[in-house]
Amino acid sequence: MEKDKRVEQILDLSYNLLPYDLKSCFLYLGCFREDEHIEPENLYLLWMAEGMISVEDTEEGESLRDVAERYLFELANKCMVQVEMDECSIYNRFKSCRLHDLMRDLCLLKGKEEGFVEVVDRQRGRADESSICKTSRLAIHLDELDVDLAKGCRKIDPAEAPEYQRQSSERVAGICVQATLSSVVESAKASSIGRENLGRRSLSMIIACILNHQNQFRDIKLRIQRMCNVNKEKVGSTLLRRLLMCRKLSVLDIQCPVSKLPAYEVQLYQNVIELNLRDTRIDEDPMEILQKLPVLRNLGLLSNAYVGREIVCRATGFPQLKYLDLLGLPNLVEWRVEPGAMPNLLYLDITKCSKLEMIPDGLKFITTLRELFIYEMPEEFMKRVGVVDGEEGEDYHKIKHLPFIRIR
Repeated sequence: MEKDKRVEQILDLSYNLLPYDLKSCFLYLGCFREDEHIEPENLYLLWMAEGMISVEDTEEGESLRDVAERYLFELANKCMVQVEMDECSIYNRFKSCRLHDLMRDLCLLKGKEEGFVEVVDRQRGRADESSICKTSRLAIHLDELDVDLAKGCRKIDPAEAPEYQRQSSERVAGICVQATLSSVVESAKASSIGRENLGRRSLSMIIACILNHQNQFRDIKLRIQRMCNVNKEKVGSTLLRRLLMCRKLSVLDIQCPVSKLPAYEVQLYQNVIELNLRDTRIDEDPMEILQKLPVLRNLGLLSNAYVGREIVCRATGFPQLKYLDLLGLPNLVEWRVEPGAMPNLLYLDITKCSKLEMIPDGLKFITTLRELFIYEMPEEFMKRVGVVDGEEGEDYHKIKHLPFIRIR
């Protein structure tokens, strides 16, 4: 016991000695799952979108991305984070990073004490209502929903199905699912989110509780990764629409199929400042809706967020957008930007869009753009935007006015 107490004191001291900026970056790692190997490039973007990396932090010749990498290096150097070095790349210093079990416990403890983040999953157990109301970020991890619904069956109660309970012991134990999720939220009576709700109530109860405390929430991160015998797109679309009803919600990270975004309405999207979509598999151009968001500043379309061929940014679209990330959109062929679109854009990242033919002409009209990152794009695309042996590619004139360009 005395030894454990000494370890806790040492860890606590390590955290207290961190500079203020590094404390926020460290606490943000608590949003990820236990033992998750975090991709550094995604982490850098999340830090930047959260405002944890600012222009004031840059040293001469540094980009915001360089600052984020330096912060991760400092955390690793102080033994707060475990990193895997990338020896094959001349640009990326790290291949992945993760938190040691003890460090994650410290991270979640400090995050909860400081109202930085509250994590809900079956390992952490019950999260009471009072702690949820005090936090500014809520990370919900629903790793597996394995539900077999009989025809005409409106719900499954695990308390009455011991066989089902045993089979699900290694999953989220005993999810209670109703046939029409959209009708559940209004009638649900949920007092907390946590292991008890995940094990004994419906998925919609979680959303009901969020809605009950919507005035407290600024940031919600929701993942639904593996679902069996359930219409994933219907569930994802329902959750997204319900979450967007939270009047003070400003940061939203969605990782589940939704097929299409809810239509733009006055009561939806009004306060969303940051939106990250992953594996949503939207098949209609999301820009038609997203460009209408009045205060959206950070947008990430990541890892099959959009599976269509074309996106268009209209002349009056994205009035406040500052950060745009297009990562892992394998079907995207054409991107059009009309003059006047994204008038405040500062940062643009285009990565792993393997079919994108060229950079949009409209970028040359965005005078505010400061940083452009182009990674892992087709060779022909790279030739068009690059300079080889002093000869400019045919699209280089569209971006030559930018103060910082990195192509790799």
